[in-house]
Amino acid sequence: MARRNSFFFSAVLAAVIACVAIFFTASAHASKVDERYGAIVMDGASGDVLHAQNADETLYPASLTKVMTLYLTFDALEKGTLKLDTRLPVSDNAVKQPPSKLGVRRGETIRVEDAIMALVTKSANDVAVVLAEALAGSEAAFTAKMTHKARALGMKSTTYRTASGLPDPDQVSTPRDQAVLARALIRNHSKYYHYFSTIQFRYKGKPVTTHNRVVQRYDGADGIKTGYIKASGFNLMASARREGKRVIVVVFGGPSSTWRDAHVEDLMDMGFSKMGVAPVQTALRVSAPKGSNVAVARTKPESIDSLIVAAREQKAPSKGRAVVAANHPSSKPWTIQVGAYGNRKAAQNAAGQALKSVGGNAEVQIDTVKKGSKQLYRAKVTGLTEDQAHRACKTLARGKGSSCQIIQPKA
Repeated sequence: MARRNSFFFSAVLAAVIACVAIFFTASAHASKVDERYGAIVMDGASGDVLHAQNADETLYPASLTKVMTLYLTFDALEKGTLKLDTRLPVSDNAVKQPPSKLGVRRGETIRVEDAIMALVTKSANDVAVVLAEALAGSEAAFTAKMTHKARALGMKSTTYRTASGLPDPDQVSTPRDQAVLARALIRNHSKYYHYFSTIQFRYKGKPVTTHNRVVQRYDGADGIKTGYIKASGFNLMASARREGKRVIVVVFGGPSSTWRDAHVEDLMDMGFSKMGVAPVQTALRVSAPKGSNVAVARTKPESIDSLIVAAREQKAPSKGRAVVAANHPSSKPWTIQVGAYGNRKAAQNAAGQALKSVGGNAEVQIDTVKKGSKQLYRAKVTGLTEDQAHRACKTLARGKGSSCQIIQPKA
């Protein structure tokens, strides 16, 4: 028995040491930042800067550029020059853009609303050009409008040369300017800001899932945009709201998407703490290794002591700490249904919100069904284990007016 206890303690202690190593590796990245790194934390209400490091360095924004492309799209929707169901033509120039792409084809059209969701989820370069050409006739003319709008918003160090963020040596911005843009968009286009929380939408019958993992896992996160080119490193503009307060974080130059996401979450925690918002004790999820079916939680430094105590007492870590969740492909998936709606958009939004409470390998599923003369859209989240399905419905049941039905897999 003593040998078994010793083995258990050694195994858990090894895991703790690994967590500490990961934490200090991330800290080393932060202390030995390269010339691409910059960060800012801003109070979304007042615009006060709560933290800044290299916040005024001119750096490459990458696909954060698409936030300005969408800002001008929302301007056009407000003016009535565009409508959500307006169909935009796809040019040869749009089709020739390098990935990431939605895969639109020359000569076809795409709805404005689908174009918006393609930018916030897939970060589609081809669709960014479609919007630019529709709004200004050419991408060059559109980027001039983008730069002009940047100056009007107080973005003093930003110049746009592409609508997508693809590499151009003259296309530069700063973390401070991008935080200014995020704050302006949330204030001036609150009617459309919800698009940035889109987890998944369907285009031509196929699911398109967001690149933004932070919006899926960080409590209160509701947007907004990831970015990467080789010259910039991994960028992220993020925002979250808790207890009526909003924090905006911008990070440029992360060495990896995993490090960037974890760093942004730490900075959001810092921002909320400085605004007097109590921390939420939850595990922060990171991507699993390629080819793995396991999603691993990143342990916060303050939880390491509790893991050591748990090991000594031969107890599992407390809920919300260093957890490992697995979805086994050999078992058939469970599904939850969170309502039936009169339009697809409402169903997608409901399922997307439910997806936030699930994690793992789950995905949105919208089923259509006829009820008399009406067509209903059933909002579902599928790809769950039985335990995940029950836990998800239990979590959703706490929400006012929420409904959740568990659907067992077919034999």
